[in-house]
Amino acid sequence: MIGASLSVLFLVLLIASRLILLDSFVEIENNNMQKNVDRALNALNGELSHLSTVNGDYAGWDESYKFIQDGNKEFIEANLPDTVFPQLRLNLLIYIKNNGDIVHARGFDLHNETPAPVPESILKHITTESPLVRHHNTESIVRGILRLPEGIMLVSSRPVLTNEYEGPIHGALIIGRYLDSKEIEQLAQQTKLSIGVLRVDDRIIPDDFKDAMTRLSDAMPVLVSTLSKEVVAGYTIVKDVYGKRAFVIKVDAPRTIYKQGVHTITYFILWFLFAGFVFAVVSYLLFEKLVLSRRRGRESEDRYRAVVEQAAEGILFVNCDDKKILEVNAAFKGLLGYENSEIVNMTLHDMIAEDIETTDLEIGRIITEKRDLKLRHKDGSQLYAELSASILSYDEKDVMCVVIHDITARKLFEEQLMYQASHDSLTGLANRNLLNDRFNHAAAYQKRKKNTLAVVLLDLDRFKVINDALGHGVGDSLLKLVSERLTGGVRSYDTVARLGGDKFVILVTDVMDINDIITVAKNILNLFAAPFTLNENELFASTSIGISIFPSDGESVEHLLMKADTAMYYCKGHGGNNYQFFAEEMNRKVKDRLSMETNLRKALEQQEFILYYQPKVDLSTGDICGMEALIRWQRPDGHMVSPAEFIPLAEETGLILPIGEWVLRTACSDGRQLRDMGYPNLHISANLSARQFAQENLIELIKGILDETGLDPMHFELELTESILMKDEEKLIKKLHAIKDTGVRLSIDDFGTGYSSLSYLKLFPIDVIKIDRSFVMEITSNPDGAAIVQTILAMAHTLKLRVVAEGVEKLEELMFLREHGCEEMQGYYFSKPVPLSEFEELLRSGKKLQTNYITVS
Repeated sequence: MIGASLSVLFLVLLIASRLILLDSFVEIENNNMQKNVDRALNALNGELSHLSTVNGDYAGWDESYKFIQDGNKEFIEANLPDTVFPQLRLNLLIYIKNNGDIVHARGFDLHNETPAPVPESILKHITTESPLVRHHNTESIVRGILRLPEGIMLVSSRPVLTNEYEGPIHGALIIGRYLDSKEIEQLAQQTKLSIGVLRVDDRIIPDDFKDAMTRLSDAMPVLVSTLSKEVVAGYTIVKDVYGKRAFVIKVDAPRTIYKQGVHTITYFILWFLFAGFVFAVVSYLLFEKLVLSRRRGRESEDRYRAVVEQAAEGILFVNCDDKKILEVNAAFKGLLGYENSEIVNMTLHDMIAEDIETTDLEIGRIITEKRDLKLRHKDGSQLYAELSASILSYDEKDVMCVVIHDITARKLFEEQLMYQASHDSLTGLANRNLLNDRFNHAAAYQKRKKNTLAVVLLDLDRFKVINDALGHGVGDSLLKLVSERLTGGVRSYDTVARLGGDKFVILVTDVMDINDIITVAKNILNLFAAPFTLNENELFASTSIGISIFPSDGESVEHLLMKADTAMYYCKGHGGNNYQFFAEEMNRKVKDRLSMETNLRKALEQQEFILYYQPKVDLSTGDICGMEALIRWQRPDGHMVSPAEFIPLAEETGLILPIGEWVLRTACSDGRQLRDMGYPNLHISANLSARQFAQENLIELIKGILDETGLDPMHFELELTESILMKDEEKLIKKLHAIKDTGVRLSIDDFGTGYSSLSYLKLFPIDVIKIDRSFVMEITSNPDGAAIVQTILAMAHTLKLRVVAEGVEKLEELMFLREHGCEEMQGYYFSKPVPLSEFEELLRSGKKLQTNYITVS
């Protein structure tokens, strides 16, 4: 009877133990699967971070900033050929303006490595209200998921900015990569997991995915589900850039831990059932029953130890008092590399890579919570592990059972993500984020020591020329070599950072005297004295350096960078290859320039521009035969701004395009007005800037203006500078002939001041050349000047071109020009540039040159 009762009691205890132990194994299995799902998500976020970094390299670039405004396709040919897409693993690239106009869009099939159409479905995601297009500040970054009919796409969008990540923002750069089977396979290889992806709107959804989509929520972002006795799976939902569900990630794995537990516990139960049967048979022998019970207890302990030995995590038993290690499993020995003979003499302090006080503190914490700690391998290396512990009975005394889960791969991946977020992807230098952090720490330290620190900003001279001439790849290689020299040329505790493009910053701390900074600046200049070797070729480069001082020039990194930038551009404007400390006078000039740029943007809208006209006179008849349109800017207060001040600024900012179009339209309209007043033979001319000439729609613009104003094209002349004619000869000839086909005349302005060549005069369809005023002034004072003018006239007449002399102010100059066959003149000798009303009065009064005496009447 006693034996039967004991047998029943044992059976109840075994069943309860089986349920409790199985629940423990299931909990371990579920926790492990949740960590696997987190690893898959981290890998996906890592891909999005890399995509955003690539976007930043192209969006924060002066060339991109110009391209988003002028749409010059030469930028795409030079910097974004089709070979870029497989290199960066991109399926999509779009430059788009704030108003939704697409400047450039390109699709690419990475599987076939061929261009592909841009999916039409992307259009509804790039409206003016889309977060991919709408960027409210220069620090805006959008990255995430788009669910397209063609597939799931990882996307990144950034505002297109200058090298300094400054605006104003005119548009955005959007790049994308399909999350196709190949990408998913790479994520699986990277994480060493079995990963599956299913769209939430897929036509066929397996039952397990349906169940996951129903149960997953913000409160339960990860679901672990047992698919069978063999497989367990984890699920999570990834949302798109709009916060809507996009797709489900599934990670599955074999139920190794669970199966080991079931096998061992089943074995226990069978043995205990057998023990119960024996107890019932020999219950009358109490002593034998007690012996048998102890024997079975030892076997139970052996079986439990077998479970511990087979566990994938490292497990060890530790004395609670002296922290001496009593027993470990095979996984622990494999993790840290120790043998049994070594372990018997070790404590927890020997394996935790911290000092004794920290180790004691952490050992106390792992009883109540999981802790991430560094462990010391036998070979001296360190690894990351997650430790947890509980108190168990062991050989009739309480011990700590410590479970160790290796998280080295996860920690290294997290460190990699942190590195990418704080370092420049091209050079490996600190980026703006890390620079800000280093500055804040350094500034606080220098304040306590009452020292100063310097922000040294440097920009490569003529880097754009190198990039345009030798290609983006060579430019990147040069930037890497520059970063290596800078890093090797400063102290180890000074920070070298790259802000983007060819702009670098050095944060110099512990500055005792201004001469320390001068020494640093000179050392940097000396670093550029030796040539850089690129593809076995030597290339010389120089740099311009701007310096600001903390705290005298500012107490924030933004203010110090701004002032160092001002000093740097001042240095660059004075020849470069030097250094310059910031001074307030520079700041005033910068503010004046910004003020002029602001007013210039408003001037066209507020009709502050006016045209003056300078007469051209036929030297054979003395009559006015034409007029050159010259722009003037009259401010509301009556002040007249010189073209020499605002035209270069308009060229630099791109405002020359709308201003130049206004000049052409107004000049043609005034020319038509004069013809209607009875002056049908007047030729009107207007200057065409290099940026206007580069416009792709220039021909259509000229035709449209002529049609709109009704001016006969044969009475309209476009004046080109020689610099325009120094570009790609084949494209240039084609464009010049296209302009000539509209019926207008072409002239070369300021002839002789550039690279004057008989060859291009023969090749290009030019009608008129204009001798620059600098040569006309020397006709009577310098024999060489007179000889140059004679040569130009002879060359032009040989090619049957008309010649106009500019800036004629003296009778002697006029007589020389007429004697040597110059057809036309313009200059103060006859008339200065005048408004249209005064020009009309000149025509009505019949003012002309008396050709027999060369006098004005």
